Amino acid sequence: RTRLLSEVVMQKTDGLILHVIEFLGRLMEDKLLTHSFAKGWEYDSDLIDVCPITESVAELFAAKLRRLSEEVMLGLQICSCFGSQVERRVIDFVKDYDGESSVDINAAIDAAVSEGLVERTGQIFLFAHDMIQQAAFDSIKEDDLAPLLRKLAASLIKNSSAVKQTESILFIAVDLINRIGCEAIKSAKERLLYARLNSRAGKKALSAPDFASAVMYAESGISFLDDDHWESHYGLSLSLYETSVAAY
Repeated sequence: RTRLLSEVVMQKTDGLILHVIEFLGRLMEDKLLTHSFAKGWEYDSDLIDVCPITESVAELFAAKLRRLSEEVMLGLQICSCFGSQVERRVIDFVKDYDGESSVDINAAIDAAVSEGLVERTGQIFLFAHDMIQQAAFDSIKEDDLAPLLRKLAASLIKNSSAVKQTESILFIAVDLINRIGCEAIKSAKERLLYARLNSRAGKKALSAPDFASAVMYAESGISFLDDDHWESHYGLSLSLYETSVAAY
């Protein structure tokens, strides 16, 4: 009767007794695990499965990252670039981010789920704790970060455009781009593309309205423009500055 509960608790605590006690106590406090003489133990394994682990357990699981294979670790690093959770469709859009050399991200996620590092809920993958996501992201070498973000952003834009879903993932792509920073982009064509995407994101944020984000996107877009942008790209320049002013 408690087999499913036992499996979830094992995954969440790695079987360490102090963590098991701590986790079960929290489940009972949250009424996710109850007991009565009439019905015995009652629980919802699906709800417990998405219950976040504690920070002390997260530290234990973060240490597991160092023991993962290179392929699984790279898959987790890619997921960590999108934050504490990522939609399955986003993973599908970037699975060929590096051409034939791309790591199998879905296989990496499956391995991470079995280790209790990542959880699935519907069409979303979640890191079991923000600490694990941060540890995975911090493990990316500094010299590798900008090239990885560029490849992910390019793959996201290309593949979402092919199925006409660009607008729905616009903010995700632009957030990746802005983390690269204008200093790392030397190609004039690429800088212009990033400025245009920021302009679109800024306008969408302004209409939400989300003024803080609108300003951020407008200023990021301006940073990607060349020195002669008023002469070479007047319309785009004007749009970015108008968004920035309107959001203030």
